[in-house]
Amino acid sequence: MLFVHLGYSQREAAIWYFGSNAGLDFNSGVPTVLEDGALNTAEGCATMADPMGNLLFYTDGVTVWNRNHRPMPNGAGLKGHASSTQSGIIVPVPNHPSRYYVFTTNFQLRDGLYFSEIDLALNGGLGDVVKKNILLKKTVTEKLTAVKHRNGEDFWVLAHDWGNDSYLAYLVTAAGVNPNPVVSNVGFNLDYANSGNDVFKSRGYLKTSPDGRKLAACHSFVGIELLDFDTETGGVSNPEVLMQSNAKDFYGLEFSPYGDRLYISIINEDIFQFNLRERNIAASRMPLHVPSQMTGALQLALDGKIYVAGAEKLAVIESPEELGPACGFKANVINLGTGHGTYGLPPFITSYFDLGIRANGFCFGDTTLFSITATEHIDTVAWDFGDGHTASIQNPLHHYDAPGEYLVSATVQIGTRINTEKRRIVIYENPMAYNASYVQCDWDETGLYFIDLSEMDSQILNGQDPDMFEVSYFQTGNDARAGVSELVKDQYSNTDRVEKLYARVQHIDNKDCYALSELDILIKELPRPDLEESYLVCPEDPFLTLDGGDFDSWSWRDAQEKELASSRMVDITEPGTYSLTVNGAENGQVCGNTFYFEVRPTVVPLDFDVSVNHFSENITLTIAMEGNDDFQYSLDGVRFQKSNQFEVEPGKYTVFVRGTARCRTLSKEVIAVGYQKFFTPNSDGINDYWKITAGEYFPESTVFIFDRYGKLLRELRPDEEGWDGTHQGLPMPSSDYWFRFENIDGTIFKAHFTLKR
Repeated sequence: MLFVHLGYSQREAAIWYFGSNAGLDFNSGVPTVLEDGALNTAEGCATMADPMGNLLFYTDGVTVWNRNHRPMPNGAGLKGHASSTQSGIIVPVPNHPSRYYVFTTNFQLRDGLYFSEIDLALNGGLGDVVKKNILLKKTVTEKLTAVKHRNGEDFWVLAHDWGNDSYLAYLVTAAGVNPNPVVSNVGFNLDYANSGNDVFKSRGYLKTSPDGRKLAACHSFVGIELLDFDTETGGVSNPEVLMQSNAKDFYGLEFSPYGDRLYISIINEDIFQFNLRERNIAASRMPLHVPSQMTGALQLALDGKIYVAGAEKLAVIESPEELGPACGFKANVINLGTGHGTYGLPPFITSYFDLGIRANGFCFGDTTLFSITATEHIDTVAWDFGDGHTASIQNPLHHYDAPGEYLVSATVQIGTRINTEKRRIVIYENPMAYNASYVQCDWDETGLYFIDLSEMDSQILNGQDPDMFEVSYFQTGNDARAGVSELVKDQYSNTDRVEKLYARVQHIDNKDCYALSELDILIKELPRPDLEESYLVCPEDPFLTLDGGDFDSWSWRDAQEKELASSRMVDITEPGTYSLTVNGAENGQVCGNTFYFEVRPTVVPLDFDVSVNHFSENITLTIAMEGNDDFQYSLDGVRFQKSNQFEVEPGKYTVFVRGTARCRTLSKEVIAVGYQKFFTPNSDGINDYWKITAGEYFPESTVFIFDRYGKLLRELRPDEEGWDGTHQGLPMPSSDYWFRFENIDGTIFKAHFTLKR
């Protein structure tokens, strides 16, 4: 593999010691069996070589052996355990070539996360443990992994707490180990410290992908989860459950060299491959059908292969980037000589395997960026992109003219050494996403409906192959871009009549190839014609013209469902019960509604009476009608009111009565009679005479005037000017005087008034 030959000075992962006195050397490009190891462990172990691939030291998390396979001074009693899944991992101190940290975890929660420091400059270059068992966190699981910081110099060491959902990321710099980790509370909650304290759930491997962007964890008898890791901030996010069971011993895991596949092992069961390019990663699970005894640790090596522990002889996954059986699982490939394999293999800083041809941008239309990772200066490089195009720069950009599979090769020269690396890549077709609309008639008039979003897929795809592209839906555009918080298609219910969702169309085999569009949801209110529930027509002329409103179609019907018209306007010629059905179309959805109304004849006035309280201080005209229907009343025929009473001055009036439909108006003349309450006969021209007001409308009437003793003083006719306040030529004194009004119809009214001087 190219990254074996290019990584001339990056072979820190070239030497492995593991199991029972077993070992491998990858410096030649193929594994060579080592039989000189002193380590004897059931699981946990770690090895470190120098950049040239020379052994420096190794450990089982309890004892540190130097390159001569002897314990270092102060190298015993570390806080790891031979039966801890990942009892130790080794991390160099940045900018200090001779110094290393050994991080350890113990068996089944018996102790916490510690680190010790080794200085290889001591003890004649064989090393010495100068600091030992510095506590970072009490009671953690049996998980450890390490990856380079984005700055390329520092490192992150990751662990998982116990009794909670906390991932712990410790930063290692030239200044030392920061004891305050970045804590990310995501994923499975291992709250078994408060619920049964099932210590077996603490085991299982933890690893990042070689580029550090993905993190995976096996939690035995709990499940497997895949997460995102930020090599700049140390944050862990976006957990995705790949498998879950309280009956399966989830144990080993490893990423393929380019991070496109993830392999996990279940003790005494099988190894499974997951395709990390698919949107539904959990559904991509594929069993490799391996012998059940070969289901221990999985470890990527510098030759690009993944080695499998669990039996005395190692198995191998020859082509871990290939899908399914093409990955090439082979059992009993490595005979370990006098050594024997167990469950564990040594974990390394995963960045050590981030070598060889790197490529980003696999969607058609995108620019694909190629690069070569090497720790020595590259003199020349010749690229062949597999489509007839070439380049000779180290980090070329290339546009492919068509989707498809291409075999890319890079021939690299470093000094006199020349090697060619090949990598098969796939350029995936990029989808299109079309805007769509979901229109639903609000038949039950609630505005809320369960909507099967899968019914909108065909609109979003607009003819694209549903076997190649899949559609998912999200509440926000940001969620759609990130591919998180996806809506369950057959369980969506709207909350508003008008909503906007976001659709993501992506390639089934590569979730990075996607396009976004919008889905407008409209719960359309049923059309409502602007009609009244009841109309009144005149009995003599029951004609009515109605407007059905601005709709696409109309159907006017009578009570017998006979259609009267199919136009917007209709003429109703007789009273009765009618209906109008209207339809309106929007985005292909036709919504209809039927409205019922009645046309009835209005009640018209037939006759009325007017009563008048003559001679009152406040004279009132009261109109009496038959029935309780609404009528309107007026004294001038112009201004009508609902009240049937009018307060008036004495005089002659015409009373008008009409119905609310204004079909008929009746009128009658009415006279209101009054009298003066006082008069002042002093010849000033004001109130010099007293008389009956409006009495002239009763020419046959007579008024008699009396003093307070009943003596008749004067008899008046309606046509006379009035009484001047004298009797027999003499002025009468100021006093109250009485009168009697007698009409020819027998009406008599008596009252008094005042003479003032």
